[in-house]
Formats: sequence, structure tokens, C-alpha cells
Amino acid sequence: MGKKVIIIDDMPLNIRLLKEILEDEDYEVHTISTNIYRDALNRVAEIKPAAIFMDIMMPEITGYELCTKLKADKDLQRIPVIILTAMSDAQSAEKAFESGAQAFLCKPYDERDILHIIDTIKAKDYSKEEESFCIEGGNAYSYLCKKDIKKEFNPENTFIKLNRNRKHFQEAVDSLEKSISTVLKAIRNYLLLGDFNRAAQQAHALKGLLLFFGAYDGVEIISKMEECLKENDIASSEIMINSIEQEASNIIQQLRTYISIDDNAGS
Repeated sequence: MGKKVIIIDDMPLNIRLLKEILEDEDYEVHTISTNIYRDALNRVAEIKPAAIFMDIMMPEITGYELCTKLKADKDLQRIPVIILTAMSDAQSAEKAFESGAQAFLCKPYDERDILHIIDTIKAKDYSKEEESFCIEGGNAYSYLCKKDIKKEFNPENTFIKLNRNRKHFQEAVDSLEKSISTVLKAIRNYLLLGDFNRAAQQAHALKGLLLFFGAYDGVEIISKMEECLKENDIASSEIMINSIEQEASNIIQQLRTYISIDDNAGS
């Protein structure tokens, strides 16, 4: 496996957290953000990565559509595509594999999940093989249907998952707070414009972020808001946004308190 990989995601914090894991494994990480999805194929052809990590719900094109386009290009079709998403249903996984993805990983994931995928890819030469692979041992569906996920938010679990070092953890909490504010503002703007589709895309991106941090109560609220958005119910969606803001404030406070307590314990 070469040393170049690409991350395609519209959430900067998602990109940053995954990038840290990959860079620690000595990969040269390239990112494709929401502003240049239309040029994604050209970027992939230019970079020639060993693998692509891709979200599903993105503003200009879905991960399914982009993966299908990649697999239709004879020069790019042998590049393994790993779908990372907050969508936790079997249909989404099946659709990912139908579009040509080699792996489907449901958030929240941790460093071990990513490293397992990398090791699996390293063990194969996809430039020569005709068939795609499905991760074995810790396969896609065992990731998808994790039974050991605790539904209660625990700052210590989040710290352990993100413990690259204390400074990075504090920066991640700061970024989480900023990302939540930015996304909720975008959702409100889309509601004012009557663009429920884009509001739903932003809500889905935020759900993935909260899942990664283990904020399950916030995820449940967003799921309810997604149902309101499907019904074009602005009033109920606004109520859900206010609830998410309150829950997010509580989560951030718990994370900052945990950091403070741990600092005092170590001094």
C-alpha cells in the first residue's frame, strides 16, 4: 500500500480527527472539501491514493454517487473506497457495497477500526485483483451493528477515544463546540429558505459528529428533527434545534469539567 490517502467529508472536525489517526501511521493525507466535489475525480486521478475514506451525505454529491463514478473510471476503479457514515441501517451498507465501496464503517468508530481497515487493505494488491473485498474478522456488519456501544454519554470514554494528547483533546472539544454552532446556524438558514433537503444534510452531518463523541442523547434529538424535516415542519424543527443547543451545551460543559478534574488530579 502506498502512503497517500484521501479523506472526502464536509465536516472539518471529522476530517481532522481521521487525519490525525492516518498521519500517525505515516500516511500523506489529502482532503477534498465541499467546495470542490465537482473536481473530486480529477483530484483523485492527480493524487493516485492508496485508499479513499468517504462520507455518504454531502452537499453536492452523495458518497454513493461519487463512489459509483470512481468505479466506472478504469484508471481509478481499483482504489479501495471506505465509507464512513452515521447511517446505521443495513440498507445503507448494502447500497454502499452496490456502489463499489470496499468497506462500510458506521460511526462512532475508534482508531482500532481504522487501523484494522488499513491492515486489511495492505494485505491485498487491488491493482491486480478483480473482485472487491469485504472486511473479514471485524467485518462491515459487525461494525455496523455494534452491540457494545453504551447509550449514555461518558466524558471519560470520549477522552480515551480522542487521547492523542491532552492539547489535541482540548482542541477537539473547542472544534466540536464551533462545529455544532456553525451547523445549527446553517440549518436555521436553510429552514428560512425553505430548503429542507440541505437542512437534512446538515442535520445528518451533525449526527455523525455527535455519534463520534458518544453524545447519544443529542443523536436521538437529531433523529427526531430529521423526521420533522421530512414533513417540512419548520416549527417542530426549530424546537428540536433549541433542544440540540441545550444538549450540546451540556456535553461541552461535561467535557471541559472532565479535563479540569483530570488536570487537577495530575497536578
